[in-house]
Amino acid sequence: TTDATSIDLTISSALYNPHYDYDTGTNTYLRSVNGTASNDREGGQLAPSVVVALKVDMVNVMEDGWRESITTTGTGVAYVFQNGTVIECTWHKASRSEPLELLDASGKSIALNRGQTWIAAIPNSGGGVTWK
Repeated sequence: TTDATSIDLTISSALYNPHYDYDTGTNTYLRSVNGTASNDREGGQLAPSVVVALKVDMVNVMEDGWRESITTTGTGVAYVFQNGTVIECTWHKASRSEPLELLDASGKSIALNRGQTWIAAIPNSGGGVTWK
């Protein structure tokens, strides 16, 4: 694991990319977009206990408008942010009906903290995850 008190996810354009700041007092990650706090309908800032970034294949498809089609089965690189740290790992999902697995370098399942877990799909072609 490595320290990770600030996370930036590159998903689309700079106006919509989420940013998370680790709050040591609550052991959560405060979410913002374009420098503005992401608040729920009660006005509190969104603050998941765990943020998971999955590197996935993604293509644009035309349905009733342009949409992103994300491949959520197979395997790929993942990053688990919790307790102010990051674990670089592997995600695996055998089929649509199987659960998502997050595996460390030895193939062992990663235990996630209690509370909200936010999962972000980061495109393999052009997306990114950075932290400090």
